[in-house]
Parts: sequence; structure tokens; C-alpha cells
Amino acid sequence: MSYWYCSGIPLYDEKLALEVIRYAFEELLKWTPEMIYECKDTALLDRMRLHQIYKTKIIHAKDRYCTCFQLIAAKLYPSKFKIDTVTSVIEIYKRVLDGELERLPRNIFNTEDGIMKLGYCVRYILTEKIMYSSVRELYDRFSSIGINTELDSFKLLKIYPLFFETPVDMLHYCLPKSLRDDEYYQKSKKKYISIKLSMGAKRIYIREYRAFLYCKTDIEPMRDDAGNYKVEHIRLVFYYVINTLLPKDPIIVQDEYDFNDRNTLYMIFTRDDIDFILDKYRILEMVRAVSDNYVDAADMLLSGDERDEDCYRYASRIFETNHRTDYVPLPMIVRQYIAVLNKQGKASDVIKNKEDLDTCLYYLSRHVLPYNEKYKDRPLSDLLNDSSFVENYCLNDVIHHIR
Repeated sequence: MSYWYCSGIPLYDEKLALEVIRYAFEELLKWTPEMIYECKDTALLDRMRLHQIYKTKIIHAKDRYCTCFQLIAAKLYPSKFKIDTVTSVIEIYKRVLDGELERLPRNIFNTEDGIMKLGYCVRYILTEKIMYSSVRELYDRFSSIGINTELDSFKLLKIYPLFFETPVDMLHYCLPKSLRDDEYYQKSKKKYISIKLSMGAKRIYIREYRAFLYCKTDIEPMRDDAGNYKVEHIRLVFYYVINTLLPKDPIIVQDEYDFNDRNTLYMIFTRDDIDFILDKYRILEMVRAVSDNYVDAADMLLSGDERDEDCYRYASRIFETNHRTDYVPLPMIVRQYIAVLNKQGKASDVIKNKEDLDTCLYYLSRHVLPYNEKYKDRPLSDLLNDSSFVENYCLNDVIHHIR
């Protein structure tokens, strides 16, 4: 086809190209506007010798995602069809749900309004695919065990983490402001995170953290390849430490904290030895990455839990005003010995000489034995001759070998 009619002015050339396309569809094919809009046979443009005109002369908006026939119909009949961002995103999402496309193109969400485009998709499934009788029922659904399976069926499972920490966050954002329930949203988010921990949705990840904690690997699983902390992962680890490890810690147990009370957790983070405790579980830098005030960090990491605003502010002020002693990181030999005490390996593989033994015994005398009623008032020289003590703290082979 000759291009003699091209002027070099985009809008004028597009107008001429549309007249040729209009003639092809209306006069030769006898198609209605609806038939053009619904056509999915892209080879038709080649058969009608229209592909080159469409490709070079029709102006395409970068933020519109629609079929070539939908774009042609919208330009030929602007009063009938409108291809704006909302319409185009929903149209391509329908094609994904119908199986025409394998997944949503990631470049759709790589723009500044990517989060809004995800919102269009979510609102579509809320109005067209999901049956519910109340907003709270929706919050319950998006915080349930099976929500990830459901999101996978809607092709959103790999998309929502680009913008949101949990499905509950995504739902809350996508609901109209008049329908949002802020209080129930917080409870639902707490429920979702608790379920992920209790049901083992991230059990593999927790195992990786335990391997890091017990010195079986040097790879820190809370960070990505660029060295940045992964938000959802650090929260899961934090919950794991708070709910599983701290309640068994000998330093913590003696004070009989109520770990079901978030206000009590705030006060734990005002302790003088909180640096040592967090470092023992290798999350000190992780908490510091969230906030220099550990109470603030705990509040953000525990997002979704109920709290007393006055208690939070009180604990935060205490943290800021307390005189904090200088902190000395735990030596690696002590970290490895703690792993042994948690039945992760043998002491003889960790403690190789008297210097290593002295370092580990110093750790026991300062941070473990003072909280043990059986051993706290006895000198170390006496305890090392006590078979029960030596066995309880995995020192049998070590002492025999060093002696």
C-alpha cells in the first residue's frame, strides 16, 4: 500500500489511516462496531493488508493495555467505546481470567500508578467474582488460611506483594473509604500473620533463620541479594522470636512476662539488657533497621496487634531516657555454643581449647546461671566437678578433652 498520503503530522496521518480501516471493516467486511471491538483474530489485519498502517500510523498510549481491535473500535467510534486506563486494565485482566493470557504483564504495574491498576483488578473481582454479605466477611476471607490459593486462582498471588505486605492490606486499600473498617482491619491483619506462623506457611523460611541463628550457615535470610531487609520476612522472624524463643529464655522467664499482652512486650524492649537479648537471637541489626527506638520498632513489627497508646508512649519515653550501658556483641564461639545448648551439634566440635571454654563459661556465669535456682549460688570451679551440671550444659567431652 502506498504511503503517498502521509504528511508527517501524526494526528492527520492517523485520521487518514482510520478512514482506510473504517472502509475495510464497514464497506468490505460489513462489520458492526461491536464485532470490531470483540474481534480477537489478530491475523485479520494481515489478511486485510492493514497491519502496517495500524502499526505505524495509529497512535498508541503507553498506559493503555487493550487488543488492537479494541483500540481501533475506540478510535473509530469514540461515543460507543472508551479505552481509558481503568477500562484497558480491566479488559486485559479479563483475558487473563479467561485463560487467553497466562498472567498479567508485569510492566502494567511498573508505573507510578501501578498500585491503582492493581486496585482496579481487585475491585473487579470484588464486584464480579466474590460473593459476600458484609465488609467484615471480606476481611475474614482475606485473612483466612485459603486466601493465597484463592488469589492464585485470580492471578494476583505474585502481584500483590509488589505493593502490600499482606492480602488484608490489599483489601483495605482497595475498598472505598466509606466501607473501610480500620479497627477490624488491624485485627484481621494480626490474624493473618498469626496463621502464617502457626500453619507453617513460611516454615521453610523459619528453618533458614534457625540455621542462621544456630550458625549452620553464614547467609542471613532476612536480607535480599542487595543486602536490604525483606519487610514481610523480618516480621515473621520477629513474631517467631517473640512467640517461641523469648518465652523460653532464662533471662526473660524469671520476670514472668505475659506474652499475650502487647503492652508488656513494650516494656521488655526498655530493658537495660535488651541489646544483648536481641543480639543473642541475631535480630539486633534487624530491629535497628526498623527504628533506633526499639519500642517504636516493636510497635511497627507487631503492626496489626491491639495496643494501649498511652502505654506505648510511656515505654517509648523510657527507652529514650534510660541510661544504656555499652553493648558488647556475642563472640561467635558463644553463638555456636548456644546452638549446642539448643541441641544443634556437639560442644566438642565448637570448643577446641581452654580459651574457648573460658569464653563460654563466662557467658554461662553472666547470662544463664544467675537465673537457674539450682546453680546460681555455686562457684564455677565447684560446678565443673558436678556431673549433672557438666551434662546439662553439654561439657562432658569438652572438659575431658581439654584436661
